[in-house]
Amino acid sequence: MSGYTELLKQLQVLKKDIASFRRVVLHAHSPRSYDYNSTSVAGSIKDKTSMLTPEEEFKIGLESCGIDLLGITDHMKCDFASKLSQSFAGKGICILPGMEISIRPSPPWNTFRLHVLVIFPEGFSLENICKILPPQLPDENKRTGQEEICDMDISAFVKRVHDCGGICIAAHINTDRGVRRAFRQ
Repeated sequence: MSGYTELLKQLQVLKKDIASFRRVVLHAHSPRSYDYNSTSVAGSIKDKTSMLTPEEEFKIGLESCGIDLLGITDHMKCDFASKLSQSFAGKGICILPGMEISIRPSPPWNTFRLHVLVIFPEGFSLENICKILPPQLPDENKRTGQEEICDMDISAFVKRVHDCGGICIAAHINTDRGVRRAFRQ
């Protein structure tokens, strides 16, 4: 029996070096996004007779959806994502707050409207995330989600996001809002 005990100890040591796979979604919209689809990540629990708000349904759905890491990237908004990330911190699912930013780059690329995901660490505050936005944008509660940042140098924007602690990911790369189309043109 002692041979098995030693083998089990060795397996526990080796297990630390084994890759593990996680269920990750880095681009999900919440009920605060104008294009939220109630059949998305957490909307599968929707009951037409429910008295819950869409936000409450979303929270309940998150607890049962089996995702390990979720990036909530609503269009030009991040308050709900930030609050949800703070409330779920340390509770099994890691929620990364972010936004889907609509950018019209500086010339000669200004004919394209690109979508870029900005994602921040768990628990990041709305105030810290909004530091990446130009001051001429209205406050979040006055934004529709359809705004765009115009005449933006993409490199400068990415640097600003990195300086604030976030990352950038190109969204919809194969659509007319994606960077791949811009470079093919």
